[in-house]
Amino acid sequence: MNSRTRARPLNTTAALTICALLLAGCAAGDPDDRSDMTLEEQYEQVAQRPDIDEAIKAYEQLHNKVQAELREKFDLPAWEKGTHEETRTPGCGDFPDLIGWDAESSSLQSWVSEASISLEDWSQAKAILRTFSQEHGFDKVSIDIAQSDNLAYELMNDTGAKITLRSGRGSNVLLGGATGCHLTPGAKERGRPISQEERREMDEEEREQYRE
Repeated sequence: MNSRTRARPLNTTAALTICALLLAGCAAGDPDDRSDMTLEEQYEQVAQRPDIDEAIKAYEQLHNKVQAELREKFDLPAWEKGTHEETRTPGCGDFPDLIGWDAESSSLQSWVSEASISLEDWSQAKAILRTFSQEHGFDKVSIDIAQSDNLAYELMNDTGAKITLRSGRGSNVLLGGATGCHLTPGAKERGRPISQEERREMDEEEREQYRE
């Protein structure tokens, strides 16, 4: 059963809550302890992944597919950019020795549709998110709330990336997410991390060159 309910714009408290939740995703990562790994080992592990630009592009395409399917299934109004913009964070907490000119994580642009999905239809919305996300390895459920005024479903993959769908009675439908840890394009092309010795010997101009 399709359900479409025009909603009021998000109030300030709700918007701040959503932003906080999305920002938390930016720091997401694989919970495995890597403190005993060398810098080179951490680099090699992250180098198996796409670089940060490729990851963001892939997840943006995933979000576009999910948005289109949700809009068609539930007759949602057009999606608009939410208040949370793409935000990159230098370095990665789950790979502590990879610093900003080697690796980054990013929270993604949030998207909002000014309607709501009913509790009765929520299982269908979750199924859509799972179906489109599985090709990117999103197979771990990190949030699963199903209350009439608070609907939230979040999936995570092995890199720590997250995709989040939220709705609720009298609120908007929100789609957001975050990447895990990825090398910068320059660091991946370089083929090795910048050692601590090299970091100490660099002048500011050289540091800026490696950050590009």
